[in-house]
Amino acid sequence: MPFKSKRQWKAFFAMEARGELPKGTAEKWAKETKKAGKSYKSLPEKKKRKYKGSGTFEEEDLYRGYIKIG
Repeated sequence: MPFKSKRQWKAFFAMEARGELPKGTAEKWAKETKKAGKSYKSLPEKKKRKYKGSGTFEEEDLYRGYIKIG
């Protein structure tokens, strides 16, 4: 699985150093990222989310006009 962002890259190597991931996992992902034709420099700093918010709302928000349905 290739890395999607620089933040993920850094997090994996840090987690491996702390012992939270098995040894070699981050290096394996780094190799797969390079096979996919991407370098560390070409990755975005962080990946954008598809959706904003938690996906839940209060009924009161609907009545106040914060949320529109339809």
